[in-house]
Amino acid sequence: MSSETPSVGSIGQVCHATKESAVAVKRLAASELELAGAAMMRAALLATLATACAASAAIMLMILLVALLIWAGLTWPAAAGVATVISLVSAWFFATRARSMLRHCGMSATRRQLMAMMAFNAETSTP
Repeated sequence: MSSETPSVGSIGQVCHATKESAVAVKRLAASELELAGAAMMRAALLATLATACAASAAIMLMILLVALLIWAGLTWPAAAGVATVISLVSAWFFATRARSMLRHCGMSATRRQLMAMMAFNAETSTP
């Protein structure tokens, strides 16, 4: 059984590489948090627009109902149905856009990097 002591240079290199890896992961996490914050603001704006469209649906339904009852061209159920479809389509569009913005909050690049580092450490630490 040989007792080899590691050289000071190799320990210093490992410490330096570990420090550099930690700094790189910190920068990556900070970048992703910045992107996540911007995505949250966009998602909040689009969610607000979706809510405004949904709220305006009730107002549009009442206006169309009254207008179409006075003007006897179209039945009121048909007019209410058209207004409802328009409002639901616009609310669906903004809600879909908000959901797509929320995907950017997952910090997937940071998670992939940490998993790769853990896999590398597991491979190098096993004898």
